[in-house]
Amino acid sequence: MIREDERIKSSMFGIFTIALTVITFILAFNLVRYFFSDNITYSSEYLSLLLLLLPIWFFGLSRTSLLKIYQVNHYAILFKQSVMFTVIGAGILFGLVSLFNLSSISKEFIILFSILNQLSIFSSYIAVNQHYMRQRRKGHNLTNIIIIAGDDNESFINRIIDHPEWGYKIVMIISESPRIHDAFSSSIKMFKKTNNLSNIIKSEIVDEVFYCKSNIIEDEVQNIIHACEEVGVAFRLHSQLLTMATSRPDLNHLMAYLLFHIKNAPSNQYALS
Repeated sequence: MIREDERIKSSMFGIFTIALTVITFILAFNLVRYFFSDNITYSSEYLSLLLLLLPIWFFGLSRTSLLKIYQVNHYAILFKQSVMFTVIGAGILFGLVSLFNLSSISKEFIILFSILNQLSIFSSYIAVNQHYMRQRRKGHNLTNIIIIAGDDNESFINRIIDHPEWGYKIVMIISESPRIHDAFSSSIKMFKKTNNLSNIIKSEIVDEVFYCKSNIIEDEVQNIIHACEEVGVAFRLHSQLLTMATSRPDLNHLMAYLLFHIKNAPSNQYALS
């Protein structure tokens, strides 16, 4: 249900961005005509360009994270993606003008439209996300999670509790750690073993399972993933190893194997020479 809800929100925001693109297109035309040249007149070429760019724009935005409503967002990454999209999108528009010989369309219009569209979509994304964050603080649209924790996960659990705007509600903690039990048993349901996880998931309303132990036990993880697959519950792996990396990790495939890929570039390129 949570994933379906996120898909619906993302689809609605996608439709909104298309409408916003049309509005900024019209606004950019009028601003260019008012501030840069009153000789610019509307022609069918502008309509042709609009019809050409809408599917390209939507496809380009769908390659970024700007059409996806997440519970936790990194605005710096999203802003970088939106700027890159704007630069590439402006280049595509110049290419369309040249390819179809749309001589009446000014360069100023393309540049202004690209900037206005980027700023409006990014600002709208923040506004929509802030709205959903306020709703989650009030206890709406929460994701129920089970955390499988070890001794060193107390701070991670506390961060989730201290940030209700993330939208995660911890319905249960499974841990053999006395420290974790002492810290959270008074407010959260506790279990010690994951052996009966399938039945636990079926008896509780659970959307996701977080495996957070620093000492990853392969057989245990495999059984948990299998239990989640049986019921259709999402599985997340939180590891301190990944947080040590300064670069953003990606998940890659090597034949049938999954690999965490961290792109590392030396801070001083000249040191290699």
